[in-house]
Amino acid sequence: MRKYSPLLLAAALILGSLSATASFGASTPPKVGSACTKVGQFFDTPNTRYVCNQEGKKKVWRIWMPTQNGGSSSSSSASGTSSSTGTTKSAAPFKAPIPITLPVAQNGPITFANIQDHISEIAKTAWQSVQDVIAKNPASTPITNAVHVGPNTQIDVTGGLPRIQSILERSQRLWSGFTQVSTFNLLMYNAQDEPWAEQDWRKTAAAKKYFKSVIEAEVTRIAGNCQASSAPGVFSGPPVNCRGADSTAITNSDEAIFTFGQGGNGAANDPYVTGGGIVGHEYIHSIQAAQWIGNPSSYCTEQNQTQSCFRSWSSNWGFSPCWLFPVRSPLLRESFVIFF
Repeated sequence: MRKYSPLLLAAALILGSLSATASFGASTPPKVGSACTKVGQFFDTPNTRYVCNQEGKKKVWRIWMPTQNGGSSSSSSASGTSSSTGTTKSAAPFKAPIPITLPVAQNGPITFANIQDHISEIAKTAWQSVQDVIAKNPASTPITNAVHVGPNTQIDVTGGLPRIQSILERSQRLWSGFTQVSTFNLLMYNAQDEPWAEQDWRKTAAAKKYFKSVIEAEVTRIAGNCQASSAPGVFSGPPVNCRGADSTAITNSDEAIFTFGQGGNGAANDPYVTGGGIVGHEYIHSIQAAQWIGNPSSYCTEQNQTQSCFRSWSSNWGFSPCWLFPVRSPLLRESFVIFF
Protein backbone atom coordinates (compact mmCIF):
# COMPACT_ATOMS: atom_id res chain seq x y z
CA MET A 1 0.00 0.00 0.00
CA ARG A 2 1.20 3.48 -0.74
CA LYS A 3 0.04 6.55 1.13
CA TYR A 4 0.85 9.30 -1.33
CA SER A 5 2.48 12.72 -1.00
CA PRO A 6 3.75 13.88 -4.44
CA LEU A 7 7.24 15.30 -5.10
CA LEU A 8 8.33 16.51 -8.52
CA LEU A 9 12.11 16.24 -8.85
CA ALA A 10 12.30 12.82 -10.55
CA ALA A 11 9.51 13.52 -13.03
CA ALA A 12 11.18 16.39 -14.90
CA LEU A 13 14.35 14.45 -15.62
CA ILE A 14 12.91 11.00 -16.33
CA LEU A 15 9.58 11.53 -18.07
CA GLY A 16 11.08 13.74 -20.76
CA SER A 17 13.33 10.90 -21.87
CA LEU A 18 10.65 8.32 -22.66
CA SER A 19 9.69 7.51 -26.24
CA ALA A 20 9.03 4.16 -27.78
CA THR A 21 6.87 2.12 -30.13
CA ALA A 22 4.42 -0.65 -29.33
CA SER A 23 4.14 -4.06 -30.92
CA PHE A 24 1.35 -6.61 -30.67
CA GLY A 25 1.24 -10.32 -31.48
CA ALA A 26 -1.13 -12.19 -33.73
CA SER A 27 -4.48 -13.36 -32.40
CA THR A 28 -4.27 -16.96 -33.69
CA PRO A 29 -2.28 -19.42 -31.54
CA PRO A 30 0.84 -20.81 -33.24
CA LYS A 31 1.04 -24.40 -34.39
CA VAL A 32 3.41 -26.53 -32.32
CA GLY A 33 6.59 -27.06 -34.34
CA SER A 34 5.98 -24.12 -36.67
CA ALA A 35 8.64 -21.48 -37.15
CA CYS A 36 8.97 -18.48 -34.85
CA THR A 37 11.30 -15.49 -34.93
CA LYS A 38 12.32 -14.48 -31.39
CA VAL A 39 13.73 -17.03 -28.96
CA GLY A 40 12.07 -16.77 -25.56
CA GLN A 41 8.94 -15.08 -26.91
CA PHE A 42 5.64 -16.26 -25.42
CA PHE A 43 2.14 -16.56 -26.84
CA ASP A 44 -0.67 -17.00 -24.32
CA THR A 45 -4.16 -18.45 -24.73
CA PRO A 46 -6.66 -19.04 -21.89
CA ASN A 47 -5.45 -22.63 -21.46
CA THR A 48 -2.00 -22.85 -23.04
CA ARG A 49 1.26 -20.90 -23.11
CA TYR A 50 3.58 -21.31 -26.10
CA VAL A 51 7.30 -20.44 -26.15
CA CYS A 52 9.70 -19.88 -29.03
CA ASN A 53 12.60 -22.35 -28.63
CA GLN A 54 15.98 -22.61 -30.31
CA GLU A 55 16.41 -26.20 -31.52
CA GLY A 56 19.59 -26.62 -33.47
CA LYS A 57 19.51 -23.97 -36.20
CA LYS A 58 15.73 -23.65 -36.08
CA LYS A 59 13.42 -21.51 -33.96
CA VAL A 60 10.11 -23.29 -33.35
CA TRP A 61 6.99 -22.94 -31.18
CA ARG A 62 6.59 -25.40 -28.28
CA ILE A 63 4.21 -25.80 -25.35
CA TRP A 64 5.64 -24.04 -22.28
CA MET A 65 5.36 -25.83 -18.92
CA PRO A 66 6.52 -24.50 -15.50
CA THR A 67 8.87 -26.70 -13.50
CA GLN A 68 8.95 -27.22 -9.76
CA ASN A 69 12.08 -25.09 -9.32
CA GLY A 70 10.39 -22.01 -10.78
CA GLY A 71 12.00 -22.42 -14.20
CA SER A 72 10.42 -23.80 -17.34
CA SER A 73 10.49 -26.56 -19.87
CA SER A 74 8.72 -27.08 -23.17
CA SER A 75 7.08 -29.94 -24.98
CA SER A 76 6.64 -30.65 -28.65
CA SER A 77 2.89 -31.25 -28.52
CA ALA A 78 -0.23 -30.01 -26.81
CA SER A 79 -0.44 -33.32 -24.92
CA GLY A 80 2.81 -32.54 -23.13
CA THR A 81 4.86 -35.43 -24.59
CA SER A 82 8.55 -34.98 -25.19
CA SER A 83 10.13 -34.61 -28.60
CA SER A 84 11.30 -37.55 -30.69
CA THR A 85 14.86 -37.02 -29.44
CA GLY A 86 13.75 -37.68 -25.85
CA THR A 87 15.02 -34.28 -24.65
CA THR A 88 13.29 -31.08 -23.65
CA LYS A 89 14.77 -27.72 -24.51
CA SER A 90 14.33 -24.63 -22.34
CA ALA A 91 13.78 -21.12 -23.56
CA ALA A 92 16.74 -18.79 -23.96
CA PRO A 93 17.68 -16.64 -20.95
CA PHE A 94 15.14 -13.90 -20.40
CA LYS A 95 16.05 -10.40 -21.51
CA ALA A 96 13.53 -7.62 -20.93
CA PRO A 97 13.14 -5.16 -23.81
CA ILE A 98 14.36 -1.61 -23.23
CA PRO A 99 12.80 0.59 -25.94
CA ILE A 100 14.74 3.71 -25.00
CA THR A 101 18.43 4.51 -25.26
CA LEU A 102 20.39 4.36 -22.02
CA PRO A 103 21.98 6.34 -20.52
CA VAL A 104 19.52 9.13 -21.23
CA ALA A 105 21.14 12.17 -22.80
CA GLN A 106 21.03 15.30 -20.64
CA ASN A 107 19.95 17.72 -23.34
CA GLY A 108 16.55 18.94 -22.16
CA PRO A 109 15.61 22.33 -20.70
CA ILE A 110 16.41 21.05 -17.18
CA THR A 111 19.43 18.84 -16.51
CA PHE A 112 21.24 17.66 -13.40
CA ALA A 113 23.75 20.43 -14.03
CA ASN A 114 21.25 23.31 -14.00
CA ILE A 115 18.33 21.99 -11.97
CA GLN A 116 18.99 24.19 -8.93
CA ASP A 117 18.56 27.27 -11.09
CA HIS A 118 15.21 26.05 -12.48
CA ILE A 119 13.30 24.82 -9.44
CA SER A 120 10.23 26.89 -10.27
CA GLU A 121 10.06 25.37 -13.78
CA ILE A 122 10.13 21.69 -12.78
CA ALA A 123 6.36 21.09 -12.63
CA LYS A 124 5.63 22.78 -15.96
CA THR A 125 8.56 21.05 -17.66
CA ALA A 126 7.51 17.63 -16.35
CA TRP A 127 3.94 18.17 -17.53
CA GLN A 128 5.05 19.30 -20.99
CA SER A 129 7.46 16.38 -21.31
CA VAL A 130 4.62 13.96 -20.65
CA GLN A 131 2.40 15.62 -23.27
CA ASP A 132 5.21 15.50 -25.85
CA VAL A 133 5.89 11.80 -25.29
CA ILE A 134 2.21 10.85 -25.42
CA ALA A 135 1.77 12.81 -28.64
CA LYS A 136 4.87 11.24 -30.19
CA ASN A 137 4.09 7.63 -29.30
CA PRO A 138 1.68 5.69 -31.52
CA ALA A 139 -1.88 4.99 -30.43
CA SER A 140 -2.55 1.40 -29.42
CA THR A 141 -5.49 -0.82 -28.55
CA PRO A 142 -6.51 -0.08 -24.94
CA ILE A 143 -5.58 -2.79 -22.47
CA THR A 144 -8.53 -4.77 -21.18
CA ASN A 145 -9.71 -3.44 -17.84
CA ALA A 146 -12.63 -4.03 -15.52
CA VAL A 147 -13.65 -1.22 -13.14
CA HIS A 148 -15.68 -2.23 -10.09
CA VAL A 149 -17.11 0.61 -7.96
CA GLY A 150 -18.73 0.06 -4.58
CA PRO A 151 -22.52 0.51 -4.42
CA ASN A 152 -22.21 3.42 -1.97
CA THR A 153 -18.96 4.86 -3.33
CA GLN A 154 -18.57 8.24 -4.94
CA ILE A 155 -15.41 8.42 -7.06
CA ASP A 156 -12.94 11.09 -5.92
CA VAL A 157 -11.56 11.72 -9.42
CA THR A 158 -13.29 14.69 -11.04
CA GLY A 159 -15.00 13.41 -14.18
CA GLY A 160 -15.54 9.94 -12.76
CA LEU A 161 -15.06 6.81 -14.86
CA PRO A 162 -14.64 8.59 -18.24
CA ARG A 163 -11.75 10.59 -16.79
CA ILE A 164 -10.20 7.45 -15.29
CA GLN A 165 -10.41 5.63 -18.62
CA SER A 166 -8.74 8.57 -20.36
CA ILE A 167 -5.88 8.55 -17.83
CA LEU A 168 -5.39 4.80 -18.24
CA GLU A 169 -5.31 5.03 -22.04
CA ARG A 170 -2.85 7.95 -21.93
CA SER A 171 -0.71 6.09 -19.41
CA GLN A 172 -0.59 3.10 -21.73
CA ARG A 173 0.44 5.32 -24.60
CA LEU A 174 3.09 7.05 -22.49
CA TRP A 175 4.76 3.68 -21.88
CA SER A 176 4.26 2.43 -25.43
CA GLY A 177 7.01 -0.01 -26.38
CA PHE A 178 7.52 -1.26 -22.84
CA THR A 179 5.95 -4.57 -21.82
CA GLN A 180 2.53 -3.96 -20.26
CA VAL A 181 0.05 -6.20 -18.49
CA SER A 182 -2.67 -7.88 -20.55
CA THR A 183 -5.51 -7.03 -18.18
CA PHE A 184 -5.98 -4.99 -15.04
CA ASN A 185 -8.78 -4.99 -12.52
CA LEU A 186 -9.72 -1.69 -10.85
CA LEU A 187 -11.48 -1.76 -7.50
CA MET A 188 -12.76 1.55 -6.05
CA TYR A 189 -14.51 1.71 -2.69
CA ASN A 190 -15.11 3.86 0.37
CA ALA A 191 -15.08 2.81 4.03
CA GLN A 192 -18.73 1.74 3.96
CA ASP A 193 -18.04 -0.48 0.93
CA GLU A 194 -14.74 -1.95 2.16
CA PRO A 195 -16.36 -5.31 3.11
CA TRP A 196 -18.03 -5.34 -0.32
CA ALA A 197 -14.63 -4.74 -1.96
CA GLU A 198 -13.12 -7.78 -0.24
CA GLN A 199 -15.98 -10.01 -1.40
CA ASP A 200 -16.01 -8.57 -4.91
CA TRP A 201 -12.28 -9.26 -5.26
CA ARG A 202 -12.66 -12.82 -3.97
CA LYS A 203 -15.41 -13.45 -6.52
CA THR A 204 -13.39 -11.98 -9.41
CA ALA A 205 -10.19 -13.77 -8.41
CA ALA A 206 -11.88 -17.13 -7.91
CA ALA A 207 -13.44 -16.92 -11.38
CA LYS A 208 -9.98 -16.33 -12.84
CA LYS A 209 -8.46 -19.13 -10.73
CA TYR A 210 -5.81 -16.98 -9.09
CA PHE A 211 -3.85 -18.63 -6.28
CA LYS A 212 -5.70 -18.67 -2.95
CA SER A 213 -2.71 -17.19 -1.16
CA VAL A 214 -2.61 -14.32 -3.67
CA ILE A 215 -6.33 -13.67 -3.20
CA GLU A 216 -6.01 -13.38 0.57
CA ALA A 217 -2.88 -11.23 0.40
CA GLU A 218 -4.77 -8.75 -1.75
CA VAL A 219 -7.68 -8.75 0.70
CA THR A 220 -5.21 -7.54 3.33
CA ARG A 221 -4.14 -4.70 1.05
CA ILE A 222 -7.75 -3.79 0.26
CA ALA A 223 -8.40 -3.29 3.97
CA GLY A 224 -5.01 -1.61 4.38
CA ASN A 225 -6.00 1.17 1.98
CA CYS A 226 -8.49 2.25 4.67
CA GLN A 227 -6.46 1.52 7.81
CA ALA A 228 -3.73 3.37 9.69
CA SER A 229 -0.21 2.54 8.47
CA SER A 230 2.66 2.31 10.96
CA ALA A 231 5.21 1.26 8.33
CA PRO A 232 5.18 0.36 4.61
CA GLY A 233 2.87 -2.64 4.28
CA VAL A 234 1.94 -2.68 7.98
CA PHE A 235 -1.71 -1.72 8.71
CA SER A 236 -3.87 -1.76 11.80
CA GLY A 237 -7.16 -0.53 13.18
CA PRO A 238 -10.61 -0.36 11.62
CA PRO A 239 -10.91 0.43 7.87
CA VAL A 240 -12.41 3.91 8.26
CA ASN A 241 -10.15 6.30 6.29
CA CYS A 242 -9.83 5.15 2.67
CA ARG A 243 -6.99 7.28 1.33
CA GLY A 244 -4.59 4.55 0.18
CA ALA A 245 -4.01 3.02 -3.24
CA ASP A 246 -2.13 -0.04 -4.44
CA SER A 247 -1.12 -1.81 -7.64
CA THR A 248 0.03 -5.42 -7.66
CA ALA A 249 1.12 -7.86 -10.37
CA ILE A 250 -0.95 -11.00 -9.92
CA THR A 251 1.26 -14.04 -9.40
CA ASN A 252 1.33 -16.59 -12.21
CA SER A 253 -0.58 -14.40 -14.66
CA ASP A 254 0.03 -11.45 -16.96
CA GLU A 255 -2.55 -9.37 -15.13
CA ALA A 256 -2.61 -6.74 -12.38
CA ILE A 257 -5.01 -5.36 -9.81
CA PHE A 258 -5.36 -1.68 -8.84
CA THR A 259 -7.18 -0.82 -5.61
CA PHE A 260 -8.20 2.75 -4.74
CA GLY A 261 -9.68 3.85 -1.43
CA GLN A 262 -12.22 6.64 -1.92
CA GLY A 263 -13.73 9.35 0.28
CA GLY A 264 -10.90 9.49 2.82
CA ASN A 265 -10.09 12.52 4.93
CA GLY A 266 -9.00 15.43 2.75
CA ALA A 267 -9.34 13.56 -0.56
CA ALA A 268 -11.84 16.06 -1.97
CA ASN A 269 -9.30 18.88 -1.53
CA ASP A 270 -6.26 17.02 -2.88
CA PRO A 271 -5.65 17.83 -6.59
CA TYR A 272 -3.43 14.75 -6.87
CA VAL A 273 -6.54 12.69 -6.09
CA THR A 274 -9.26 14.70 -7.80
CA GLY A 275 -7.14 15.25 -10.92
CA GLY A 276 -6.42 11.52 -11.25
CA GLY A 277 -2.66 11.67 -10.72
CA ILE A 278 -2.87 8.73 -8.32
CA VAL A 279 -4.41 6.60 -11.10
CA GLY A 280 -1.46 7.27 -13.40
CA HIS A 281 0.93 6.68 -10.51
CA GLU A 282 -0.46 3.23 -9.75
CA TYR A 283 -0.36 2.36 -13.45
CA ILE A 284 3.41 2.96 -13.31
CA HIS A 285 3.75 0.27 -10.64
CA SER A 286 2.13 -2.23 -13.00
CA ILE A 287 4.69 -1.20 -15.64
CA GLN A 288 7.53 -1.96 -13.22
CA ALA A 289 6.37 -5.52 -12.65
CA ALA A 290 5.28 -6.09 -16.26
CA GLN A 291 8.87 -5.96 -17.50
CA TRP A 292 9.25 -9.49 -16.12
CA ILE A 293 6.42 -10.87 -18.28
CA GLY A 294 7.99 -13.55 -20.44
CA ASN A 295 10.49 -14.54 -17.74
CA PRO A 296 9.85 -18.19 -16.84
CA SER A 297 11.11 -17.74 -13.27
CA SER A 298 8.33 -15.24 -12.57
CA TYR A 299 5.78 -18.08 -12.75
CA CYS A 300 5.25 -20.63 -10.02
CA THR A 301 2.83 -23.15 -8.58
CA GLU A 302 0.54 -22.73 -5.59
CA GLN A 303 2.67 -25.22 -3.69
CA ASN A 304 6.05 -23.82 -4.64
CA GLN A 305 6.05 -20.06 -4.30
CA THR A 306 9.39 -18.34 -3.90
CA GLN A 307 10.52 -14.74 -4.30
CA SER A 308 11.61 -15.47 -7.86
CA CYS A 309 7.96 -16.14 -8.74
CA PHE A 310 6.76 -12.65 -7.87
CA ARG A 311 7.19 -9.93 -10.47
CA SER A 312 6.55 -7.16 -7.95
CA TRP A 313 9.37 -8.52 -5.81
CA SER A 314 11.62 -8.79 -8.85
CA SER A 315 11.03 -5.18 -9.86
CA ASN A 316 11.25 -3.60 -6.44
CA TRP A 317 13.77 -5.75 -4.58
CA GLY A 318 15.40 -8.41 -6.69
CA PHE A 319 16.94 -6.35 -9.47
CA SER A 320 16.44 -2.61 -9.56
CA PRO A 321 18.65 0.02 -7.89
CA CYS A 322 17.19 1.97 -4.97
CA TRP A 323 17.11 5.32 -6.77
CA LEU A 324 15.01 3.99 -9.66
CA PHE A 325 11.97 2.54 -7.90
CA PRO A 326 10.45 4.49 -4.99
CA VAL A 327 9.25 1.43 -3.05
CA ARG A 328 12.85 0.75 -2.01
CA SER A 329 13.88 4.28 -1.14
CA PRO A 330 12.35 6.01 1.92
CA LEU A 331 13.48 9.38 0.59
CA LEU A 332 12.03 8.95 -2.89
CA ARG A 333 8.93 6.94 -2.09
CA GLU A 334 5.97 8.25 -4.04
CA SER A 335 8.12 10.84 -5.87
CA PHE A 336 7.27 9.73 -9.41
CA VAL A 337 4.17 11.58 -10.59
CA ILE A 338 2.31 11.90 -13.89
CA PHE A 339 0.34 15.04 -14.59
CA PHE A 340 -2.51 14.60 -17.07
